[in-house]
Amino acid sequence: MRLNKKNHTILIVDDSPSIRLTMCKFLESQAYQVIIAESGEKALALYREFRPDVVLMDYFMPDLDGIAVYKLLQSRYQEQLAPIIMITTSDNEAAVEEAFTVGMTDFITKPIHWTVLKHRLQRILAARQSEAFAQSVIAYSAVGIITVDEEGSIQFANTAVTKMFDYLPAQLAGSDITRLLPGLTLSDFCGNNSRYPSKREDRTARRRDGAPLPVECVISPFMIDGNCWVTIFVSDVTERRQAEEAVRESEARLRTITESAKDAIIMMDPQGRTSYWNAAAEHLLGYSRTEALGRDLHQLIAPDRYLAIQQAAFAKFQQSGQGNAVGTSMELEACHKDGREIAVEVSLSSLELPDGWHSVGILRDISERKQMESQIRHLATHDALTGLPGRVLAHDRLAMAISLPHRALIAVMFVDLDNFKNVNDTFGHSNGDYVLRHVAKKMRSSLRDKDTLARVGGDEFLVIATDLRSQDDAAIVAKKIISVVTEPIQWHGGEAVVGASIGISLYPSDATDLEELIQKADAAMYNVKKTGKNGYRFAAQ
Repeated sequence: MRLNKKNHTILIVDDSPSIRLTMCKFLESQAYQVIIAESGEKALALYREFRPDVVLMDYFMPDLDGIAVYKLLQSRYQEQLAPIIMITTSDNEAAVEEAFTVGMTDFITKPIHWTVLKHRLQRILAARQSEAFAQSVIAYSAVGIITVDEEGSIQFANTAVTKMFDYLPAQLAGSDITRLLPGLTLSDFCGNNSRYPSKREDRTARRRDGAPLPVECVISPFMIDGNCWVTIFVSDVTERRQAEEAVRESEARLRTITESAKDAIIMMDPQGRTSYWNAAAEHLLGYSRTEALGRDLHQLIAPDRYLAIQQAAFAKFQQSGQGNAVGTSMELEACHKDGREIAVEVSLSSLELPDGWHSVGILRDISERKQMESQIRHLATHDALTGLPGRVLAHDRLAMAISLPHRALIAVMFVDLDNFKNVNDTFGHSNGDYVLRHVAKKMRSSLRDKDTLARVGGDEFLVIATDLRSQDDAAIVAKKIISVVTEPIQWHGGEAVVGASIGISLYPSDATDLEELIQKADAAMYNVKKTGKNGYRFAAQ
């Protein structure tokens, strides 16, 4: 702390005019304010008027000597008394001893060594200023400070304590500490050792009106003349307790919400370990909370095909809490404990905590929605009665087959059932539908897995046979179809026999265009119908 001399006043008390004058000039040259008293009585009066910061007092004076003046000042001002430096001769050791015995601050001998006086004043004033600052800090600290003697009596309580407990200072002086802190026993803090550790405790204090007051205490024992005293630092933690309770209530509400949520809520720590796993997550993924917590989340529920991508993305997330998936929703698969994959919609968010970035994922089971979407897509591209691909899907597959580089033939076969109208007319449409399903199943079984069988009309089908070596291979396929179609079809209460007229076009010999291939196969089928039905014919014939 820097010493500002202009703010300090020095009182010189000496009956020698020459010493007073010389000392006054020196102190003024050092920028001090100086007042002078030629006697003890005058010193008492000037002290009362100016309250100097330091007194330079001669030991020998005609009316009252320096010791007598000091005793009068000390009795009047006690702890507020300024430092007093005794001025005496170098051989008067008795005076020095007496000065220290009564409590004077220091002494300086005649003839005065001015450099010594200069530094001694600076040291004393700096110490006084530091002490005043410390006392001010203690007195007006927001933390309550209490000093208790070995008997448990309060010897000091700062302003924060009196405000905190609603007492006047005089009401606390000498009171037992249990008046403020019920149950506090000094023996709990003062043992047999000369050095005692400080202890931090949460206690319930008592205000003047008897109301309980939650406080945090730091209790620090220290020794005075072989007796154990304690300094207690007291902080009102009412607001903190209320905030903690509010946090607990908020956490309880949040826990209730997350545990009752239908969606799985999962939290992952900065090391990639599962740190939260709600009841819905247990139901969705099969792992209990105990099984999941602390496990590497990616290893636990991510399919192997996603692991490398997810781990790379997580490494980026650890640095900044950012990533392509953060703040978005995406659809992917998660592994159940039993090994099956579940379609889920995942929403990811990030949360920065003191130990790093955490991620929160909300997982919703979309298996039923995916199944429904798949069914809708299937119905859009497949025949509802037979389950076979429809016209649009058949055309897409033919276009795909034509676009691929190959040297083999592709056969497009247009199949029309013979005598099917009579089946509908004779046995009704429900039995006619049965016949269509039966025929479709039989034709499908006669083809290779890579071949396509589609229903493109009421009793019309389209076959796409790929990778054929020659026209003869196409003929073999057509003969198999005719063979299985012409087998009698029986059901409870009836029997029907149908045939198959098949027109065949070949890619690339007959055409290279999709529509032209189908048209030529259709035309060839009608030629079979004209020449007796239940057979096959190539477009080039």
